[in-house]
Formats: sequence, structure tokens, C-alpha cells
Amino acid sequence: PGWEWIFFVNVPVGAAVFAGVLALVATDGRDAHTAGADTASTSRRPRLDLPGAILATGATALLILGVTRSGDDDWSEMRVWLPLAGAAVAYALFALVQHRTREPLVPLGLLTRRPMVAGAFTMLVATALLVSCFFLGSMYLQHTVGLSAFRTGLVFLPVAVAVTVGAHVGGRLVGAVGPRWVAVGAMAVAAVGYGLLSRVPANGEVMDVLPGLVVAAVGIGPAFVAATTTAMAHVCPTQAGVTSGVVNTFHELGAALGVALASATAAASLGPAVTADGYEDAFLGGVLIALAAAAVTLGLAPRGRLPEGSARHVH
Repeated sequence: PGWEWIFFVNVPVGAAVFAGVLALVATDGRDAHTAGADTASTSRRPRLDLPGAILATGATALLILGVTRSGDDDWSEMRVWLPLAGAAVAYALFALVQHRTREPLVPLGLLTRRPMVAGAFTMLVATALLVSCFFLGSMYLQHTVGLSAFRTGLVFLPVAVAVTVGAHVGGRLVGAVGPRWVAVGAMAVAAVGYGLLSRVPANGEVMDVLPGLVVAAVGIGPAFVAATTTAMAHVCPTQAGVTSGVVNTFHELGAALGVALASATAAASLGPAVTADGYEDAFLGGVLIALAAAAVTLGLAPRGRLPEGSARHVH
């Protein structure tokens, strides 16, 4: 068995979760059926919006496929723009289905709310920046510094701690100054970290890359807290579940797009003749993305502090 086996870890876990969901849904249905008509009507579960789920999943897959292929081919190539065009069509159909169905997967009104958009945007960018840090940092440490995969993993332990510390500090700051300024400051700190990483030398060592990774991680941690708090603090309890689902979806989308964009930008450095140029370009791209995200968040996120008690509810 090789490294490919790490992907099989999700198979038994997913199967167990799937079986558990089936068991819980079946039990809930029998209880509602035997409890009488009134109880059944009040506990009726919404129908699954299968067309919406298929369209959203397919559109996202096509988007990631097109961005990933752009690292090897020009944007004018059919194998690049065709998946992107397909993604645009699929997302448009998804919006149409959500507008017409009685029980949409994601109510369109939720996606037009300013706190929801701000929180989802911050989550998307923060996740993309963090995953790009891990991806590009791992490639640099192994291809340029020459570390093994195991030693590279050890180098990232302080980076993971930095994310946790940053999130903890961000959680405290959210209640004091509000999530808007926490998100803006987090992106600014992340930009500083990426700026340090953009100066990596062609023949570097661990300490040439570790400080930048830690600084970026300290900045990204509070962004996660600000994103979740912004989106969740302004919704009614009945929409908390779908709001959380949307935020988590943007979290996963940010991870996929972060790797795709980083690998596309750094494609020149991942070939047989490894240089630092591709890494520098990718990290500079991270600086620009973080600064742009800070500016967008400053204008998009709601002003002021959280509503009374909402910060405690989120955490």
C-alpha cells in the first residue's frame, strides 16, 4: 500500500455515516407515523431537493476541473473553458431550480442577505489561503529544501497551532470590536505572511519558509471565526441549519479552489526543473488575494458589534 490509501480512509467512514443516517431517518419516520396525524404533520421532514443537489455538485466539480486544467493549458483551450462554461450554465440552472421548487436546497433569499454573503466570502478566501499555504509550503519543503514527507508534516505542526491560537484570539476580539474588523485585520495579517513567503530563495531552508507560514496561519485563524459569526449571528433559529451548511460548503469550495489556483500559478516550479519562481508568483498571488479580500470585507460586512448574545450562540 502506498500514499493513495489515505483516500480510502473516507470510504468506511462515509459508509458508516450513510448507514447511520438511513437508520435515524427510518426510526424518525416510524415514530412520526405511530404518533398520530397531528404529530406527523408537525414533524414532517422537508423533501430532498435532489435536482438542486445534483446541479450544485456538478457545477462545483466543473468549476474546479476548469481551474485545475488551466495550470497545464491556456484559458483559450477547449478543455479549460468548456468546463468553466458548463459550470456557469449549471449554476444558472441551480438558481432557476431553487426559485421554482417549493422546498429548495438553499433558499435564494438567504444567498442575497449581506451577512450571509460576507460570511461565505470570508470563509471561501480564508480556506483557500490556508490550504494554499499547506500545499505550496509542502511542495517547497519537499522539492526545494529536500525534506521527507514525514519531516514536512512535523514542520507544519506549529502552523496548525498558530491557526488554533489565532482562532482563539479572534473569538475574543469578535465580541469586542465586531467580526467586520476582525476579518479585515485577519486578511491583512495573512497578507503579511504571504509576503514573507514570496521571498523564499531558490536554495532555502526550513526557517526561510516557516515564519511566513506561521504569520499567515495566525491571520487566517481569526478569519474563520469572523466568517462563521457574521453569517450565523443574523439568522433566525429556523435557518441556522441551512446557513451553517452554506458556510461549510464555501469552506470546502475554498479548499478545492485554493489548491487548484495555487497549483496552476506554481505550475512552472512543479516540473522537472524545480525553481522558486513559481512559488514566489503563487505566494504573491496570495498577497493580492488577501488584500483584495480585506477591502471587499471592509465594504461588505455589516458594521458594528454583534447582536446581544449572538457571539456566545456561535461559539
